[in-house]
Amino acid sequence: MSSALNFGALFLYISSAPRFVLDFLHLSVNEFYWLFVPAVTGIITGSWVAGRVSGRFIDAAVLRVGFGIILIACVMNASMNALARRPHLPWAVLPIGLQAFGIALNQPLLTLLALDRFPRNRGAASSVQGFLALSVNATVSGIVSPLVSLSPFTLSAAVLAVSAAGFFLWLLSGLSADVVMHHVVGDETSVSE
Repeated sequence: MSSALNFGALFLYISSAPRFVLDFLHLSVNEFYWLFVPAVTGIITGSWVAGRVSGRFIDAAVLRVGFGIILIACVMNASMNALARRPHLPWAVLPIGLQAFGIALNQPLLTLLALDRFPRNRGAASSVQGFLALSVNATVSGIVSPLVSLSPFTLSAAVLAVSAAGFFLWLLSGLSADVVMHHVVGDETSVSE
């Protein structure tokens, strides 16, 4: 779910693109690239970096950095939108590119961590991941986007909230995994004694 919410936060901008580009940035229909180029550049760059750091650093450390980047970008974006009367280019889209970078950095690890929880049922786990991602994106597009696309601030605050939810779910999954491992190790120790 953490993985689905991370991309869902970015998808909130994608599904709100007409409102963001035309109404908030006051650009033309030929200038949607102002939103999509930073987002795609962030995804490509984040994916490249994810490939470079794979196996070189502890997964949890990479995930902490990725979530830190995501949350810093979202806080910057919401803060700028809270302070400015209207968003200005390029500042309005740079945090979106940074957020996309963090998402792409985390996505492979979150996917693998979820699959590793069900080693005998990876196919089913992968299907559930796909279902969750599509469900979150459908909810974001059909329900959340129309509700929060009232202003640049409400949109960026909603993106921050969805990203924070993804981060907290990752934290909870890590805490629950530690508890489960502690109980398993504790149970094995007491049995061997």
